[in-house]
Amino acid sequence: MYQNMDTMKNKSNYKRRSNAQTFQTVADKLIERINSGKLNWRRGWNPAFGMPCNYVTMRNKGKHYRGWNLMVTMFSGYESSYWVTFDQMVKLGGRFKQLPGGEKQTGTPIILWKLETYVNNEEDKVTGDIVEKRRTVPYLQYFTIFNADQIEGIEFEKPVGLKEYGTIENIETVLNKMPDKPRIKFGGGRAYYSPVFDYVSMPEKGTFHSLEQYYSTLFHEFVHFTGHTSRLNRATVMGGGFDRHDSYSFEELIAEFGAAFLNAMFGVDTKDVEENSAAYLQSWASKLRKDPKLLYKAAAAAQKAVDYILGKVKNEEVSQEELSLKAA
Repeated sequence: MYQNMDTMKNKSNYKRRSNAQTFQTVADKLIERINSGKLNWRRGWNPAFGMPCNYVTMRNKGKHYRGWNLMVTMFSGYESSYWVTFDQMVKLGGRFKQLPGGEKQTGTPIILWKLETYVNNEEDKVTGDIVEKRRTVPYLQYFTIFNADQIEGIEFEKPVGLKEYGTIENIETVLNKMPDKPRIKFGGGRAYYSPVFDYVSMPEKGTFHSLEQYYSTLFHEFVHFTGHTSRLNRATVMGGGFDRHDSYSFEELIAEFGAAFLNAMFGVDTKDVEENSAAYLQSWASKLRKDPKLLYKAAAAAQKAVDYILGKVKNEEVSQEELSLKAA
């Protein structure tokens, strides 16, 4: 879409206000769940049903939600991984389930970045020629979606091929293909990433209560590893971007989100990520209420880290995270 540059300043300001309002709209419901203590990573991504996704898009393109949209659907508390818009529900012949007391079903807001290009003819200061100038501005749109658990009248088909990376048995195979795989030092009683010496320290695998807990912890430290200056150059890994305490907490939040995304992809089911993420989110609740972009920025940074770990090349989907980090 192209707009004349004469109205760009006012239009651009409107888009920025619109973006801020959209961030607030989609964050409020999640922040409400944070404050209520009703967070649950696991119910929305039952490994038997694959990753959270739009049912129609999944059938056509085989894609699941990413970044912020993955986070809010994972935190939704629903068992099904299938989601549809109201129009999609109607087109598929569905209707809302009746709730006790005549209460209405409430939707879950998700977001999508769009680009709008503004065009204007300007005089070149050197040659005097009239040249066309273009500027592209990112802006947000949000959509309300509903979970299959809220709907009746649709026979949702069993998912096919949604688990991109298989089960827990395949984790080592996938991680061994990771570009620039970290050095791992085993031993001791702590798991951590050292940004100064650029290595991951892990307790011996046999000291964990379960294999799921081991891999969940490993994912967390691998996400930290991606933030090094030689990789994704995430300032919070080195204690930058906030005051020291907040920088550490925000980086931990990114690592928790990234570990949760990876757990979902591999079907790793553990309470550790759920409880830790809830604790981090609750400690940030007041800051997130004032600036909901922080929550979206953490989810986008986590998705970029996951893409790096899995060796994904940049594509149209990844640009959504790039746009979100730039705007946030």
